[in-house]
Amino acid sequence: MSDLIFRQQDFSKEFTPDSLINFKPIYRSLANNEGTSDPTFMESMVSGLKYQWLPLTNRTVEYYNFSDVEQDPAFDFKQQMVADNAYAYADELARSKNLDHYNYILNDIKAIEQNRTIYDRAGFGGALVAGVLDPLNIAFMLPVFNVGVRAAWSAKSAFGVGKETAKLGALFGVGSELIRAPFDPFNTPAEVISNVTANTVFGGLLGGGTRGVANSFGAIKTRIQNRKNPLKNETDIDTIKGKYADYMGEEGLAKNAFDKYNFINHFIPARRIQSYVYRDGKDAKEAPSYVRAIHAGIAYNGVTPLKKNFLGQGVQSVDMAQTQYGALGLQVEVEWRKLLNEFYTKTKGTGTIAGLDYRSTATSLKRRFGQETETYVNHATNLNAKPPTYDEFAQEIIDLSILNGNPAWSRKYYDNIPEFKKVAMRRLEDFLRDIDQRAQDGNLFHDRTVIKSNVKQFETELKDYPKRITAEKDPVMKEILKLNFAQLKKKIKFYEEYRPTRANYKFPLYYNKEMLIADPSKQEELVRIFMEHFIEQGKVTRWQEAQNSYVDVGIAKTIKGRQNARKYAEEIVDTILEKGDDPYTYGEGIGKGKHLLMRVTDIPEWKVMDFLIRDPKIMTEYSKKMGFRIEFARRFGDEDIGSLIKGMEVRMKADKYTDKQIAEIKSDFLADFERVAGQMTREPHRWDTAFTRNIKRVGGMTYLYGAGISSFTETIAMPIFEHGFGKVFRGVVQAFDGNFDKMKMNARDLMHMGEALEMIRPTAHHRMLHDNLRPVQVGRVEKGLEQAENWFYKANGLAPITSIGKLVDAAIRVPKFYEQLKNYGKNEFDVIELARYGIDEKLAKDILTKGAWQETDTGMPLLNIGGWDTSSKAARELKSKVITYFNTASRNTIIHATAFDRPTMMDGFVYKKWRPYMRAMGIEPDPRASVGKRADGTYSFPVARLESGTMAMPFQFYNFAFAAHSRVLGALIDPAKQNRLAGAISLMAMSYVTLSLKKPDWWFENKDYPELLMRVVDHSGVTALYGDLFYHALNVAVASGIHDPDDSWLKGRYKADGWDTAFGFAGASPSMIREWVVGANDLLNDRTEEGMKTLSYNLPILQLLSLDDDFRSLADEKERYRY
Repeated sequence: MSDLIFRQQDFSKEFTPDSLINFKPIYRSLANNEGTSDPTFMESMVSGLKYQWLPLTNRTVEYYNFSDVEQDPAFDFKQQMVADNAYAYADELARSKNLDHYNYILNDIKAIEQNRTIYDRAGFGGALVAGVLDPLNIAFMLPVFNVGVRAAWSAKSAFGVGKETAKLGALFGVGSELIRAPFDPFNTPAEVISNVTANTVFGGLLGGGTRGVANSFGAIKTRIQNRKNPLKNETDIDTIKGKYADYMGEEGLAKNAFDKYNFINHFIPARRIQSYVYRDGKDAKEAPSYVRAIHAGIAYNGVTPLKKNFLGQGVQSVDMAQTQYGALGLQVEVEWRKLLNEFYTKTKGTGTIAGLDYRSTATSLKRRFGQETETYVNHATNLNAKPPTYDEFAQEIIDLSILNGNPAWSRKYYDNIPEFKKVAMRRLEDFLRDIDQRAQDGNLFHDRTVIKSNVKQFETELKDYPKRITAEKDPVMKEILKLNFAQLKKKIKFYEEYRPTRANYKFPLYYNKEMLIADPSKQEELVRIFMEHFIEQGKVTRWQEAQNSYVDVGIAKTIKGRQNARKYAEEIVDTILEKGDDPYTYGEGIGKGKHLLMRVTDIPEWKVMDFLIRDPKIMTEYSKKMGFRIEFARRFGDEDIGSLIKGMEVRMKADKYTDKQIAEIKSDFLADFERVAGQMTREPHRWDTAFTRNIKRVGGMTYLYGAGISSFTETIAMPIFEHGFGKVFRGVVQAFDGNFDKMKMNARDLMHMGEALEMIRPTAHHRMLHDNLRPVQVGRVEKGLEQAENWFYKANGLAPITSIGKLVDAAIRVPKFYEQLKNYGKNEFDVIELARYGIDEKLAKDILTKGAWQETDTGMPLLNIGGWDTSSKAARELKSKVITYFNTASRNTIIHATAFDRPTMMDGFVYKKWRPYMRAMGIEPDPRASVGKRADGTYSFPVARLESGTMAMPFQFYNFAFAAHSRVLGALIDPAKQNRLAGAISLMAMSYVTLSLKKPDWWFENKDYPELLMRVVDHSGVTALYGDLFYHALNVAVASGIHDPDDSWLKGRYKADGWDTAFGFAGASPSMIREWVVGANDLLNDRTEEGMKTLSYNLPILQLLSLDDDFRSLADEKERYRY
């Protein structure tokens, strides 16, 4: 036998058998693998999925491609099999109809055989994950399959659960073998029996073991809690405060060792104000504590701890609190959709799937193709009208609500309106009433009792000021007292002139500026409406700046009176054309700041309804704007940005700050104020801003096709980073312990609070692609791009995965929050964390004792936010603070950048020292940011505000990177953060998993371990912006010839040339436009392959739909496009 094995043979000649032998398929389970490396975790996992599904999918594709193909009489598979030496596959190849079919079957068999070779050597972990991710396994988790398991689990019987899960495992095994075995050419009966048996045994052990662990969890937890940990000293809040006594009275962010070298923070206004110094020559000063305190009250986001947080003191900023308002209008839309769908289809739900309105789409298609002969008529009393689209229904409800403000119309028509439409109208009234109540609670709106009390208090304070001013010796302090004296007199005057909001408010006033500009006759018509209204009421109420009060100007019914009425009406229409929305917007001074509230024209909406934007999205815009104003008033009372800035300047002068330092501090402060207030752009319709806004949308739909998969990293890893392995595991155990439905209730509470609504609110992409430059009213092209963008980020998975991540975080966070409240002061990390979100000792106690908390049978807390008391102002404010906590914490876990994280250029504007040459460009000094106004109107240090949407282009996809800079990298080096190691490990692990899901096999094959490790670290986000900067620098080195990646383990993300590098710094959209030009040039010059290849990577949506393969099949793309 040894002679047979080792004798020399001549392999130079090809072996050809004398005749076809009837070979049977041969399969050896353990081939000789000496010298080959074991499969990686990802290879193991993929091979497990392929083992189960590759035979069926390949056979399905074969059927689709060859079932209708006729047998080629000239084709003899036996001859081809002999030529390929493929005797082992004769049984499978016998069904081939032609050479293409033969080659497909042969390649299919070889692919399955190669995968089996990998699967035989696969690690247990990869195979286990493959089983978990198996679609059949996921399907078996549906309630219809596990009724017995749930019953046994409820009985808390480990044996019972094991028996039921063994049954389920057997059923799963049989089902999976029915799917796999008939199509696997290498399958054997023994293999089928082995697989079914293994599923049965494993299912029983897993179910019974998990129930056993769950049964023991309570006792284990008690023993652990009762055991004294020698490494953890029990503490209390006084001990914690004593430890950080040096922070007493300090404002600003707490610094760590890395801050000294973290130069990126120098480009972020919030970081400069809160942490760094402002230099003027040799003079270097930090921003004063009062500036830092006011700034934190406006813009702080709860990520990096403030110094006061270590003392258990915190702040819920305006930016944190206003997050709860964005969904108020959206919730009205959801309820309207339910009413419409239930009335016309008699089914529950909103008529949408994944945020896409299928019901309205179906209605529109029926009309277009003639199945719906009658177009919907907007008629209040017509119950027999054909079903409307949602947009038609929403506009009708808005119209009916506005018209109902006309007493004559209401008396005639209201009783005939169908009840479901009345319900929709009342929901709109509730929405406006809710905003009004919040405004009163926040001291933005006032009733007469409050007004009288305020005036009395201010008059008492006013009496002391003349004596204090006379007695003051310090000239600077004297100026401060004079400033406060003048402001106090203005407040008294304002309250004496205060007028309540317009009665019977029906809908926010956003005028249709586009229509008015396009049609001058509409402007004239609106002027006449205002004029007739002034004549009818006999007066015009006007704000007189010099008198700091409103003045009623009489309008007589004479020719002169009509002329005056027309003049005032024209002024109002001119203001509408300038501002677009309600002309009485939020301004600087107290009076101007209250124009929003006075609605001094007091014109009923029904008189001007044809000139209003009657779109349901206006409700969301209105609630967001009002949210900022309400929360600003809640924290700063009657102060406005003008008085705050002026007071800061006077105090900083008293503290010996130079004009340059004051101007820089004011500019940084204003930058964050304007971004929190949503005032980034003052000219959203300007061509450069509009172009940037739209081209960025196209760029996002071109390059972010894999954003959903990438977001898996933080969806899974960031909850571990935030809460730790222990609390996440406990959440899993609680889910298995019969609490899953209750955990879903906690998660749904987050949606009630206005978060995790990405599937119905198009905001998920703001995590990656920040854009707040949108005006209220946009054209058709932009509307179309918005709709396409909304669909794109749902189709690529970003919206659903973001929403799921927030819901998971809420399910874990509620029990953790409850525990932190109960044990307040016993854990230093918990005290600091709660303080970051504005929860101090007193507030923690109130939330714990005054909330509507509930508990499950197993002791898991339920937030039950819908049941919290709202009968008093104090109760409503308590609930608001809880909502603010959860919304902000959710956005910090599932990462969203805020103004506190970004440089101003990302929002399309900067503040810079004004130069005389700017006047030729129409740029004048900004009066709020400039310092030292002289008698001639000039400034000792003038500052200009430069604005253009194009400034934001280089930062198009950096929103997430700037957010991760503080939430990931900053947290890793922050000693006040727990779970840093667990977070880093989780991010790196999930980074590898998501890269494996996104990248093809050759991408991994072309990389050695150092490069792969670098890419995993970069993709995880732990290096934040520094990773991007490193790769940009590497691209420059490669493009300039300084570095050759082919001769080094140090390689870039792609092999860049000089143009790639230059346009890379300009941003994704300019690079995209360049690629369009390059691709078009190639096509026009008969370089078809190169042109199609270039365009395949740079046209929107192609890669999401996998249509890029149709382009890339024309050329080998591996060399240039390494990613």
